Amino acid sequence: MLSRMAHGSDAADLTLVERGLDAVVAVSRRCAGRYCLDRATATAVFCWTLGRWPEWHAGAAIDPFRAHAWVCVDGEPVREPASLNKYFVPMVSVMPRTAPDDRM
Repeated sequence: MLSRMAHGSDAADLTLVERGLDAVVAVSRRCAGRYCLDRATATAVFCWTLGRWPEWHAGAAIDPFRAHAWVCVDGEPVREPASLNKYFVPMVSVMPRTAPDDRM
């Protein structure tokens, strides 16, 4: 479903993704807590309502095993620990149609 939503959407910029995260966390205690899949998905849907899409990822780290979902802009995780790219490998990604700089 996320792929269908992202299809045809331009990339979200950092300002929009941060605005989406703020909105999602403000209205949902669940998303403000440990529920990263809900938070990342709700943020992507927020951006989609405005015709944009962030880079959406769900992945895992091992030793110990951990699963996580997050959103990125230009390959950089938004409001995530700097170590995220070091330990987590995306297993499922839903990318926007274009990069922010490719838009006219």
